[in-house]
Amino acid sequence: MLNSEIQKDLRHNFTVNIIESGFFGFGISTPLSAIETKREFWDNLSVILRCDGNFRYFVSARMLSQLALMPLPFYTLYAVHQYGMEEASVGLITSLLMVTQTIAGLVLGWVGDRTGYKLVLQTGCVACTFSSVLAWLAPNANWFYLVFIGAGIGMVALQNIAAVNDLRVWERALTTSLYWSW
Repeated sequence: MLNSEIQKDLRHNFTVNIIESGFFGFGISTPLSAIETKREFWDNLSVILRCDGNFRYFVSARMLSQLALMPLPFYTLYAVHQYGMEEASVGLITSLLMVTQTIAGLVLGWVGDRTGYKLVLQTGCVACTFSSVLAWLAPNANWFYLVFIGAGIGMVALQNIAAVNDLRVWERALTTSLYWSW
């Protein structure tokens, strides 16, 4: 009973913050000190990380997956300096990246809703690894079309879709924290 009331309250607060953000252009919320002290926050977080192994593994994997995204902004510079890619080609691969992200967002969102977001995160890690290895081994600039397709899929899976998943996980973690603190 208490757990469902907390979830209902969390959804209400989240909805109110989103509406306020839309009207005022920034989030107006209650300061953290009014909700709990920093010490209480860290104590609750340590309880969550100790008690929920899956959440602990998720946080670790999420932090490591961000390392896979680090080289992506430098692919264009590498292609221009290493292979002499022309401006028109740079514009084309940038457009390809945008189209790939749009399509991958729709497809991976659907896959995540149907099969779970673990598969989406794994797909993102594989796509980023594929694009990094392909960029490293590319014999000429034309291979960067495939590099940017892999990069687009990886960016969507590890940033956009994972961020939505993070909201769901953090809501569950906060609910668990409140449950253990009662």
